[in-house]
Amino acid sequence: MILDATKLTGPVTDEADYVIVGTGAAGAVAARVLTESGAEVLLVEEGPYLAPAALGQGTAAALTGLFRDRGAQITSRPPYIAILQGCCVGGSTVINSGISWRPPEAVLGSWETDHGLAGVFPGDELESCFATIEQELSVKRTDEDRLGGNGLALRRGAEKLGLAHQPTLRTESGCEGSGRCLEGCTRARRKSMNHSYIPRALGAGARLYAGCRVDRVEVVGDRVRGVSGRFAAPVPRAPRYGFRAIARKAVLLAASAIHTPALLQRSGLHGSGQVGKHLQGHPGAAMIGVFGEPIRMWEGASQSYEVTQFRDRGIKIESLGLPPEMMAVRVPGMGEQLVSRLAGLDRLALAAVPVRARAQGTVTASGDSVRIDYTPTPEDVTLILDGLRHTGEIFFAAGASAVFPGIHGLPAELDRPADLRVLQEARVAPTALSWVMTHLMGTCRMGPDPATSVVGPTGEVHGVSGLYVIDSSLFPTNLGVNPQHTILAIAMLLTRRLAATSA
Repeated sequence: MILDATKLTGPVTDEADYVIVGTGAAGAVAARVLTESGAEVLLVEEGPYLAPAALGQGTAAALTGLFRDRGAQITSRPPYIAILQGCCVGGSTVINSGISWRPPEAVLGSWETDHGLAGVFPGDELESCFATIEQELSVKRTDEDRLGGNGLALRRGAEKLGLAHQPTLRTESGCEGSGRCLEGCTRARRKSMNHSYIPRALGAGARLYAGCRVDRVEVVGDRVRGVSGRFAAPVPRAPRYGFRAIARKAVLLAASAIHTPALLQRSGLHGSGQVGKHLQGHPGAAMIGVFGEPIRMWEGASQSYEVTQFRDRGIKIESLGLPPEMMAVRVPGMGEQLVSRLAGLDRLALAAVPVRARAQGTVTASGDSVRIDYTPTPEDVTLILDGLRHTGEIFFAAGASAVFPGIHGLPAELDRPADLRVLQEARVAPTALSWVMTHLMGTCRMGPDPATSVVGPTGEVHGVSGLYVIDSSLFPTNLGVNPQHTILAIAMLLTRRLAATSA
């Protein structure tokens, strides 16, 4: 059952064994595990539910219906980094490419040795979760005929330079290469949560409240009671009906590394003061390559190829196909020059350069809003510039006649490989880059000590019985790889244990 404001005539009170806040990777897989264990599950999602036929309606519709703050969620101070998140049933899995990386062993090892989590994520349990997810979500390499001109250009350049490279591993089955992943998959080929674990949980008896914002976690004494909040108004100036959901066994928070800590703060659950600290992620920039032959980046999988040569340094280079209306705003120039460049839009390739940043920020609830403080370190800026330089070298090796670095104060167009030296030699301020950050984590760290962490080794919030965090908020450190696969596996592991102990 899916309930939204269009079906309401007044306030709602409900009750279930488990109440799950958020329907992205963590919330969806938790619902699938718990419902199939025989529990009664209620999912609550702030964003709307959109059927597959309502997806893929263009950039404007996607920003309005699928993205948090219509894609305008940004950090609070310069360099004003755009933080992209989904706000819909399925969360950010709806608007990403489904790229699946297992966590590096070194990262898991540091969680054990440096953060007191020895034995919390044993290899056999994680392996079972990964294997299940990879089978159920059809994780596989992007097919050759879905690489698209963008991915092929990246591969060609990497091969010429002898760099490590590969097609991306993605959650998809029968991808048609429409290049509209950022708008949601209209054919349910990419196995985002709205096309996989959410319908599976609903089929097993879960209930879903869509367009329903949780304002507060209710706690009585040291025990969670439930959550309360408001449904969105179905039309302007219509009443916003309240709701209250009582959890007989537990409340599971899966609202993201931004909005899980903000919800805890609004609920007065600050713990030892660690809630909202240690925000980490993968900020990045992008470079455009200009080719003589058609690339048509909007054909093929949106992110079909990646260069992994520099991953140990914290740099990843990946093809990124954008629809023409989004790509056009990234093209530099004015007047006739801009018109000329836009006329060649089909001959442009784009690669994104996300990095494993050293910076850590904070998340602070401010009324209904959230303040996000995050400033890249000088080392992070250098890492981005190195990644862009390598990307330029790859594009030139692939046959590009020029690249657009997209950095204020530098030449808008570089015509020779030697020109890329400017990315090493120039003093580039953080504000000169066009930043975007995804893959957020770390704001409700897991650890045994309440003085330095927010949740314990089971995911339960220190000092509040029955309240769990199961999303990437609990990661103690930056993964350095796309986190969706790890989020799914850890949420599956924690909820399997919860179901077993609560039976």
